[in-house]
Amino acid sequence: MIARALQTYGAFVGDYSGAISLCADASATAQAYWSSGVLDTGEVNKIPLTSLRVLKLGTTYDDNN
Repeated sequence: MIARALQTYGAFVGDYSGAISLCADASATAQAYWSSGVLDTGEVNKIPLTSLRVLKLGTTYDDNN
C-alpha cells in the first residue's frame, strides 16, 4: 500500500536520516485506520532504498555555516 502510494504520488525528502521515515495525515480518522492493523509498521522497512530515485533535487541547506 505504501509503495504503491509512493509510485503514484511521490514523496518529498525532509531530512537525510539514511532510513525511510514517513509522515502522513494525522487526522483522527487516519490514525484510527492505521491503528486498526491495516499495515504493520515494519512493512515500510521492506521497501529497498535502492528502488527510490531522485526526480528533482531542490535547494540544499547547510546549518553549519
